[in-house]
Amino acid sequence: MPTPGDGPDLNEAILGTSIGLQLAALVTALRLGWLSARHWGWRFVALALCAMLARLLFTAWHVLSTSEPHALDVGAEFVAISVSALMLTGLLLLFPLFSGLQSAEARLSAIVDTAVDAILTIDERGAVETLNPAAQRLFGYESSQVVGRNIEMLMPPPYSDEHDEYLARYLRTGEKRIIGAGRDVTGLRADGSTFPLHLTVSEMTVRGRRMFTEIARDITPMKAAERALQERAEELARSNSELEQFAYVASHDLQEPLRMIASFTQLLARSDAGRRDAEAEEFMGYVIEGVSRMQALIDGLLRLSRVGRGSDFAPVDCNVILEECLPGLRVAMEESGATVTWEELPKIRADALQIANLFQNLIGNAIKFQSAARTPHVHVSVKREAPAWVFRVRDNGIGIEQQYAARVFVIFQRLHGRDEYPGTGIGLALCKKIVERHGGTIWFESEPGQGTTFLFRIPDDPEARR
Repeated sequence: MPTPGDGPDLNEAILGTSIGLQLAALVTALRLGWLSARHWGWRFVALALCAMLARLLFTAWHVLSTSEPHALDVGAEFVAISVSALMLTGLLLLFPLFSGLQSAEARLSAIVDTAVDAILTIDERGAVETLNPAAQRLFGYESSQVVGRNIEMLMPPPYSDEHDEYLARYLRTGEKRIIGAGRDVTGLRADGSTFPLHLTVSEMTVRGRRMFTEIARDITPMKAAERALQERAEELARSNSELEQFAYVASHDLQEPLRMIASFTQLLARSDAGRRDAEAEEFMGYVIEGVSRMQALIDGLLRLSRVGRGSDFAPVDCNVILEECLPGLRVAMEESGATVTWEELPKIRADALQIANLFQNLIGNAIKFQSAARTPHVHVSVKREAPAWVFRVRDNGIGIEQQYAARVFVIFQRLHGRDEYPGTGIGLALCKKIVERHGGTIWFESEPGQGTTFLFRIPDDPEARR
């Protein structure tokens, strides 16, 4: 190792090397500090390097000005050179890391600045620290008008008071009523106008400081759409209620004159028996048949209109309901030789009378729409599909083409002529309305010529799904 006194040229070389390394380390540290100004540690590194540089400059000035060959402590300068070299190496290794950090921060800043939603950050006291351009546009303020002020300035009472109360309670108790969740509040613009917004608050920690990010979105269009939808729903409800009332009154009031027509037509038929020719007998038959069909239609309409006026839902045993509705099908079963079987059925919450009507219509149709070459067999089963029960009424009848999946549930829509299969075309429409009143759905699966299975779903809590 060189020793003091080896000459001024060697001293200058040692000093130059030491100064160069420390200058390089200083510039690198300053560059890193500029890349990430939030990282105060790099400023301390730069400060330490400045102190080392000041010492070196002072030493160089002293040695060169006095020309004393022994004034330079070569061993100490070699230590300084080694330390500077190590620091420079470490800084150069960290340089790519902080360059990437700068790029990531730039990307994050671009995302926040170009976001459609308003993004604000506040401290524990509720003071706004930053807000993006979208927030400035949304509330009508410049950044300088908001930063440092409480965020309550952006919400009218009582939402501003509630926000402060929620924040204070969270800091005091840890109860997260709004933290990590969204809620609809009212925003306040700079011009004094208010508007609905959806506010989401999340917590973050930055350099040991607890802060909160608030994301606000103007939901004026959504609220307008909700109001329009609600008004439309209320209008439809009123219209349906009026139609049900009309159908009920019309069908109820038409029954009496129709009964009179039927009674007097039958009296006329009996009194004139034997005195009418064949053509008059045929015409009289048409009148009696037409009156009977009209009575059946009016009776069907009356039952359909009464679905919405049903009894309150209560726990009912479907096994009991099914047993009680079969006597009403006894004539059809005896004439066709049909058999009806069922598995153990559950207890459900429903209108017992309407569920009985539902079973009776589906089983009645299964018996009616049957091939003459086959004895009708109907089987009722059920499957649990939480939170609901799915019932299946399977037959071995003529089946239904899938193209009629929607049509069969429309009132007065028939797939067969009255000469083939009598009926009013109301039965399945009534079934659909009963199931929908219970918050469920009804559909069928069928293979023409092999049979049909009608399925309907009844939820555990029908009131909640209506």
